[in-house]
Amino acid sequence: MAGRILRCSMTESGAVRLSVREEHFEGDSRRTYTLSSEDHERLGAPQAGEEADDELLSSLAEAEGRLKATERAVSLLSYGDNSARALCRKLRSRGYDRESAEAAVANMMQKGYIRENEQARRLAVSCATRKLWGRRRIVAYLTEKGYDLSLARQAIEEAEQDGEIDFEKTKKELLSRKLEDEATYEEKRRLLYRYGY
Repeated sequence: MAGRILRCSMTESGAVRLSVREEHFEGDSRRTYTLSSEDHERLGAPQAGEEADDELLSSLAEAEGRLKATERAVSLLSYGDNSARALCRKLRSRGYDRESAEAAVANMMQKGYIRENEQARRLAVSCATRKLWGRRRIVAYLTEKGYDLSLARQAIEEAEQDGEIDFEKTKKELLSRKLEDEATYEEKRRLLYRYGY
């Protein structure tokens, strides 16, 4: 399969749209590829009238996949924070191949849309102060959300050092909110265990 680029134009978002006539054994077909301006430059900035060999057509399809994955990543991040691992998992579950998903996540991290250190710390503080969770439960929650175990532990430690989390204070608040004064030692122990202390 080979082809010829019929038209090259820019979209409003700054992406490059290439209209290509592809030649097959069954006949010719037209296809439009939309790719980032960076990918367009990386591929040698193909223009209208140029031949498109099989390698270029394959590269155009891959570049289009990366752009679509990046657009979906931006959309997903508009709903809330995601760890890099969680965002990649969501993109893969929506049909993007591993390479496109990983490229989109790397792009989001490079642009500063994913700041795992800040996100993990913010979640840790929220879980400790609002939900009154202990260290174990917060670590489990953060790793479930796709943050590395070491990052989860570091986020909690830094928040403790800066006084944003005080587990002794949250433990006392939890016991006073959830149990009566005459609660047994066993009831207190079960509650604290369930909340990750």
